[in-house]
Amino acid sequence: QAEALLTTGDAACLLTFPGIGPTLVTRYLAGLADPARFAKASQIWSFAGFDPTLNETGNVTQKGNISYKGCPYLRATLYQIGFMAAKHCPVCRDCYQRALRRHPSKTRAIIHVANKANRILFALWRDQQPYSVERAKLA
Repeated sequence: QAEALLTTGDAACLLTFPGIGPTLVTRYLAGLADPARFAKASQIWSFAGFDPTLNETGNVTQKGNISYKGCPYLRATLYQIGFMAAKHCPVCRDCYQRALRRHPSKTRAIIHVANKANRILFALWRDQQPYSVERAKLA
């Protein structure tokens, strides 16, 4: 039923993203509630609780770990999207490999890909355009 609703609505363009099926698209949209309330993909990232904590002392500002202040459901969905995108999307696969070269943690690499996938999905939804490798490289 979800797939039938997705193919006719505004979210049909999200189904063109490689490796992201109707279940993950439905979870992504359910976690956002109303995608129109977000002006930028970074706002979705913060809403999910992936934004870093900031430690400020005097003139020094350091970024810490992720804040976890946000929707755990959306955070888990974005992680799953990142996992699937790293396997099926060529742009995200390259992103995963670059992240692994910088830091050997697979979890951090998948979170990095999830951020990229979130930016791509947001751009697809905002512009109502199907996925293309050229557009994905710009996101």
